[in-house]
Amino acid sequence: MKTPIIGIVAGGSGVGKTTVLMGIIIELKKRGLQVAVLKHGQHFTMAQGKDSSRFLEAGADSALIATPRGWQMTSLRDGDSNFNTMIGMLDRQNPDIILVEGYKHGLHPKIEILRAAVSSELFTPQAELLAIISDVKGKFAVPCLPLDDAVAQCDFIIKYLEEMKND
Repeated sequence: MKTPIIGIVAGGSGVGKTTVLMGIIIELKKRGLQVAVLKHGQHFTMAQGKDSSRFLEAGADSALIATPRGWQMTSLRDGDSNFNTMIGMLDRQNPDIILVEGYKHGLHPKIEILRAAVSSELFTPQAELLAIISDVKGKFAVPCLPLDDAVAQCDFIIKYLEEMKND
């Protein structure tokens, strides 16, 4: 079975995607779920001087560092990372859910964050959204969850996961 995926998206930066996602992760973990996250960004940083960065600086294309607590892989490739490849890597870890920050043009189910201080317009057509997380008052075609309530956001996601299991 493929792991359910939910994207947390917004029209631009500064909306608080990471903050909202952190709250959701904390609440899902409190409820005993295994959570994987894929973040789409423009760059990442490596700890300078550590073995993994030294291997990559020496020319390795990928470095996998394994410890008793887990593992971390860094791979340097030209171009953007393929969404399906990244999801496949996370799916092999058998999480209960994969949360995605970014990849706003993908076909996966999404929840959009709409913050009044940044914009009053949705980026994604409502027909493509599961819900909206917002402090904007208005009528929406999908559920609108409070911006500062990770419990309510998590409740919505849990309900969505249960509905998916029953389909």
